[in-house]
Amino acid sequence: MLPGPVVAWLLAAISTLAAISATISRVMAIPAVDAWLRKIGAGSTPARFYVAQINGNATPLTRRQYRAMLDGADTGTDDTAKLRAASSEHNDRIGL
Repeated sequence: MLPGPVVAWLLAAISTLAAISATISRVMAIPAVDAWLRKIGAGSTPARFYVAQINGNATPLTRRQYRAMLDGADTGTDDTAKLRAASSEHNDRIGL
C-alpha cells in the first residue's frame, strides 16, 4: 500500500496529463490547425501518395494502398502492374 502523499501526487499527475491531452485534442480539432498538421502528415486524414499513371493522370492513394501496391496487392485499379512499374521507375530515378 502506498502512503497517502504518494497517492495524491500520482492522482494529480494523472489528472494533469489527462487535462493536457484533452487540451491538445481540442486544439488539433480546429480546422486551421488540422489543415496545417495535414501538410506535415499528422492531420486527421491520412496523407495521400499520388502515383502517375501511364496516361498522365494522377491516382491518389492512401499510405496503406501505396504500401499494398508496392507489396503486389491489388489497389482497386485496373492498371496495378503499370502503377507498380511507374512507381518503381520513379523510385529508381530518385535513388530509393
